Amino acid sequence: MSRNVEAIYEGGVFRPLTAVSEVPEGTRVLLTVRKPLDKDALRKVAGSVSAEDAEEMMRAIREGRRVEGDW
Repeated sequence: MSRNVEAIYEGGVFRPLTAVSEVPEGTRVLLTVRKPLDKDALRKVAGSVSAEDAEEMMRAIREGRRVEGDW
């Protein structure tokens, strides 16, 4: 199972912002920590890519996948 879960780090603990009901209490999980998107950086490039490329970029971001090559 793989799923992106937004969380807040407080007091040395990651607290999910949404329920993670498919994981039983006490289960060990593997976390990959990413900083949130830099919205200011996104605004600077807004309009410089095609609508199709922008949609593909957003899909890649939502799915947390790496994209190789040029847009």
